[in-house]
Amino acid sequence: MATPFELHTSPNPKPSDGLPPVIYKYRYWSDKWHKRTLTEAELHFASADEFNDPFDSKFHLRYDLIPDKELLERLEKSAIGAYPNESHEFIKSRAQEAFANMRDEDYLDDFHERKYIENNKFIGVLSLSEKSDNILMWSHYSDNHKGFVLGFDTNCLFDSVGGTIHALNYQEKYPEIIPGLGLRGDAAIREIAEVYSTKSSLWSYEQEVRIFKANAAKKNLQYNLGCLREIILGCKISQDDKESIMNEAKKFPNAKIYQAKMSKRSFAIDVQQIA
Repeated sequence: MATPFELHTSPNPKPSDGLPPVIYKYRYWSDKWHKRTLTEAELHFASADEFNDPFDSKFHLRYDLIPDKELLERLEKSAIGAYPNESHEFIKSRAQEAFANMRDEDYLDDFHERKYIENNKFIGVLSLSEKSDNILMWSHYSDNHKGFVLGFDTNCLFDSVGGTIHALNYQEKYPEIIPGLGLRGDAAIREIAEVYSTKSSLWSYEQEVRIFKANAAKKNLQYNLGCLREIILGCKISQDDKESIMNEAKKFPNAKIYQAKMSKRSFAIDVQQIA
């Protein structure tokens, strides 16, 4: 049975919703797992602990913004849900214990870390970009321009792999979440989305779009072959890698192949369709 996380996914994205019609994944052929993006039509949904940014997907639960009376009432309600057959005295005791913890900064620091680890076992994240021509990303994620970039039809990819899709927000502080204490459905999705779609402003140049999905952490998921629309070969790609990629491209019915070249006039790349 699907979890509440899966039952409430985003509506199909459209360019008018702020998402571009094509989103991009930077890859390089010398990595065996990157190869599988083409050879097996697979995409890796990472756990946050696999990210190159250890600050990514961290958050700050703001129990301090909930007044004492309201917090106690919510904790009692949560305890009743967890222990429906227990006595009133037991429920009161559990709520008081939890209340003391929620007002203890050391406990909350430990709780944040435990929650982060718990999320990492559960939620898989596919990172993509709105841009295919970012020369920094070609350097960082496509082996210094020796790799390739794949362009996916946004709607098709989302329909194919499911989950929830968001463009990232970039800011200076961790997202601050007022805890829902057992929220389900759309409210729970909003909390999760805020955590996984927020990143430091220093990364804004990536213009990242994420698809995140329950029960997909550290898993490879297959996508519909028709979703791949563009294959862009790096300006320093080897002839052997180019031939291998073009051979794999034959099974993707909608994919056009482009060659990137260094611009002669600016810090940029130019692309030209070759197949």
